[in-house]
Amino acid sequence: MKIMQLHNRYFAGLGGEDTVVEQEYLLLQERGHSVRQVLVKTEDSDVTGYSALTSTALKTVWSRTGFRLVRDAIVDFRPDVLHIHNAFPLLSPSVYTAAQQLKVPVVQTLHNYRLICANGLLMRSNQVCEECVGRNSLPALVHKCYKESLAATIPLAAMRSIHHGLGTYDRQIARFIVLTEFARKIFIKDGFRSDQLTIKPNFIKDPLIDPIKTKRSNTFIYVGKLVPEKGIDLLIQAWKQAPRTSRLLIIGDGPENVKLRAMTSDQTNIEWLGWLPNERLLEEIAGCRYLVLPSRWYEVMPMVLVEALAVGTPAIVPDLGAMPDLIDQGGAGLIFRGGDTDSLAAALAKAEAEDDKWLSRSATARRIYLDRYTADLNYQMLMKIYEGVIAETNTARLDPLPIR
Repeated sequence: MKIMQLHNRYFAGLGGEDTVVEQEYLLLQERGHSVRQVLVKTEDSDVTGYSALTSTALKTVWSRTGFRLVRDAIVDFRPDVLHIHNAFPLLSPSVYTAAQQLKVPVVQTLHNYRLICANGLLMRSNQVCEECVGRNSLPALVHKCYKESLAATIPLAAMRSIHHGLGTYDRQIARFIVLTEFARKIFIKDGFRSDQLTIKPNFIKDPLIDPIKTKRSNTFIYVGKLVPEKGIDLLIQAWKQAPRTSRLLIIGDGPENVKLRAMTSDQTNIEWLGWLPNERLLEEIAGCRYLVLPSRWYEVMPMVLVEALAVGTPAIVPDLGAMPDLIDQGGAGLIFRGGDTDSLAAALAKAEAEDDKWLSRSATARRIYLDRYTADLNYQMLMKIYEGVIAETNTARLDPLPIR
């Protein structure tokens, strides 16, 4: 099979979406498929300044450059399927039309909630927000949900309204991949067709690290970007509520780095490591007793949680979105009330005290990985999706939307 991947990376650096793209690329190549990547990257210069913002706004709704880039790549490579991971902001929904005109079926993975929420997080003022779910973008404009700017929010609201109105997503995308049942329900609530949404979770190759034989330190670990929606400030506050016999390891970087480090200046049992290579990161996760995910938003499916499950490291997660289901309602960890510092502090204290239950939680974590998130299982799901949309495209065609 010939597969073309399309992805717009963000200027903030390598993230979970980028990791998924690369893993699927390698997975498909290893199974003998021909894969071509069409990658663009959003730089700071693309989204700063009035003229740049105006240009990006226009591209967000319809990008001639994106259309031509994808059309030319398809003509040259002649793929059986186009798999889009992210088209925002430089490529735009114009790429769907390019593929449809050349009769190539489109699959898109929904790594976030961008198609139903201006900031992609379903979060506002550090709290979960579903005001726009149901195809109403007015609240996003009122609250300036993207970058706290009305000018920046308008093109996203316009993209949503225009392309839903034209039926772009309904007519030009053969299948959306959602990562969890929770995300599927959210998109159905917004009006997406249930038969268009297929669940295929993230995955990693088996790291082959025995969770029982691995030497564990008395350490909790956080891995992720240092941004408000990740809730790292909540974790720090909860950590400081009581004297800790454990150590907290923080791996990651981001705009909140300086502020968050200042919050821990009096803590000798908190260590900051910045970003680490993936192999070293897995070793660190495997050497800790618990992963902590203090997120404030409906995390779609954090890669770090899949990595923790793979090495048998239980997780402490909020009761938001799909998170409780991902750890089997606490079988592979502990659950706290999302956004509640006291509840998180209680979960940390319980995890420190329950040594007798750790082995059971670790074994459950590893079992969840083997049952749901291996490369072999993911490959089978991905092939079923590709083969299905190719068969459908060969038997039924829809007229493309006009190019303007």
